[in-house]
Amino acid sequence: MTTNEFSWGRDSCPKDCPPDTVYQKRVEIAHQCMCPGQQIDRETWNMLGCPGVMLVGNTKLNPDRFILRQPDYRDMDNLPFAGKSATLDFCDIQLQDMKISRDQWKVIVEKTFGKSPDRRDAIYVAALPNITEIGYCVFFAPTYQNGLHVRLVWGEHTTNRSPQVDKLSPVPTWAHVALTRIFQKAKIV
Repeated sequence: MTTNEFSWGRDSCPKDCPPDTVYQKRVEIAHQCMCPGQQIDRETWNMLGCPGVMLVGNTKLNPDRFILRQPDYRDMDNLPFAGKSATLDFCDIQLQDMKISRDQWKVIVEKTFGKSPDRRDAIYVAALPNITEIGYCVFFAPTYQNGLHVRLVWGEHTTNRSPQVDKLSPVPTWAHVALTRIFQKAKIV
């Protein structure tokens, strides 16, 4: 596949396209470029048009957000690694001067959590190279609810195919702090 075969950027949907339509188009493109469970490397990320990695969280993001909890250990189709959930930025937030419409915000939260947005929800965006630079891997892990779901997996955990809590070494605190700082740089409330 070449970069020209897929267009993730602004050109893939007209400017006045509803967020749901943009989301569906980006899901189609992602599934043409990647298989579930595939690690998103730099080449794939470039082929997709360099979308951000997005998370939804409370207005105050802290390092504890990245500590693995029970749901993070759930085995996903073709992805046996425990990790934190995120989604690919289908709104091109970083290309829009970090601004989104209320409709985009609503679609992002609904696709991430399957619920209506809460006034306390904030959206954070980071570039894949910044995430991988500190030792995390990003895997494409679509779910029924979110076709652009990804999982952030600590690199050392990719050598252990068991998602069981007692078989994984803890992610270093410095890595949680670094990941928090990366996402905090691009916050949309």
